[in-house]
Amino acid sequence: MASHLAETSSGELHLSDGKKGGLPELLKALESINVRSIHLDGSSLADWEKAQVEELLKKIGNLSSMRSLHLFGGSFTALSLAELLRTASKLQFSEIGRTLVEGDEDAISDFNGALYGHKSLEEFIAMDFDFCLDKTKLETSIDDLIKSLSTIPTLRVVKIEASSEHKMYCSKFCLAPLMRAKSLTTLLLARLPLEPMHFNILAFSIARSSLIYLALPYTNMDDEAAANLSAACVASDAVEEIDFSSNEIGDIGCIAIASNLTETKTVRVVRLEGNKAIGSKGYGALAEMLTANYSVEILEIGHGGDAACRVVIDEQLSKNRAVRRDMSAHAA
Repeated sequence: MASHLAETSSGELHLSDGKKGGLPELLKALESINVRSIHLDGSSLADWEKAQVEELLKKIGNLSSMRSLHLFGGSFTALSLAELLRTASKLQFSEIGRTLVEGDEDAISDFNGALYGHKSLEEFIAMDFDFCLDKTKLETSIDDLIKSLSTIPTLRVVKIEASSEHKMYCSKFCLAPLMRAKSLTTLLLARLPLEPMHFNILAFSIARSSLIYLALPYTNMDDEAAANLSAACVASDAVEEIDFSSNEIGDIGCIAIASNLTETKTVRVVRLEGNKAIGSKGYGALAEMLTANYSVEILEIGHGGDAACRVVIDEQLSKNRAVRRDMSAHAA
């Protein structure tokens, strides 16, 4: 069992290649080390009994030195994750990736509730995950999850990406409390079927928030939403990076984004790749914006635009980065 324990000098512990029957050795090893970060490959526990996995998570939650937890692959019960979150009172970073969270409606509610008012959590990341019951993926509202996250006073980063099957959704007004969280600087919501009211609430809230990074890929964003959100990000004087990739934005929305960015002094990174409806007019407007404003240093458009337009954009981005470097050098 020792082969699946890999402790680093930085206080990280990687648990992988789990062997059924090795739980006692693993639990004993966890008692003898001082670890700040745990990386657990759930797929390596596929042969373990559910009770064994739950006992392991319970032990991990009780590690007083743990500040960071990364769960990847496999499946975990909602109830065991809830208990872990409640006992890991000093946890600062929680990440779930490519994972199934198993349980009925009550168990999922308990998982969401375990995050309510957490005293120390700073980053919550759940990417490409699903709630499921008896291995069947559920169409699930994440309203309670978002509401619980909004009560965490230390929370700076929220990244939630549903799986590609789009089994998750949230109601129109659940985002407002999250946007009022005073410490929130990073928000990513991906593969969620958002509606016009979601985008309106986000646009209204950005100016009053501390948001620096906003990413909304695969959320059905249209021209109107893109125009309103980009205007709000520019007006905030705090947002530095926006990601509106893989949506329904066309020339009208792209021209509005370009027009808004002409006025920005803070937005440095813009991602628009995957918006297949953007044509030559939209990309032309972006090129003109770059010549009028050196603040934007990175503009991702994928394979969009014709070759000549991409050349203009790349050349101007290089000039903008050079200007920013010179300004930084003079400031120093």
